[in-house]
Amino acid sequence: MASPSWTEADHRGRPAPFVSREAGRSVVWLAGDQDIATVSVLAETLGNVTALDDADLVIDMSAVAFVDSATLRALTDCGRVLRSRSRTLTLRAPSRSAQRLLTLWRTLDRVSSPAMDRRPAASRSSSRSRGS
Repeated sequence: MASPSWTEADHRGRPAPFVSREAGRSVVWLAGDQDIATVSVLAETLGNVTALDDADLVIDMSAVAFVDSATLRALTDCGRVLRSRSRTLTLRAPSRSAQRLLTLWRTLDRVSSPAMDRRPAASRSSSRSRGS
């Protein structure tokens, strides 16, 4: 699997979500601040991935610095759609600040599977470079 490329940006110059496949699942890689300025691009990406693929979905948040309530709403909405189609949404490797907000909003229980990936960043990086 190719490592995510953060060279493409949305219309505001922020990194656009990168979509890949991993172990039979779709993976959306996010980076930087995920807030009201990026939520429309995120929602569009999640909608496209959900509509065009029957696989479970992983949101890799290892490069996310900040999330706001608009982003949480988009993730929650996507999780609801996937559950209605007997699919899962897993949030992988959220930063500490993202984890705090996700826990505060109880979003983790609503959108992620119990097997949330909490491997250390070094382990995740080596997995990406090996293609696993």
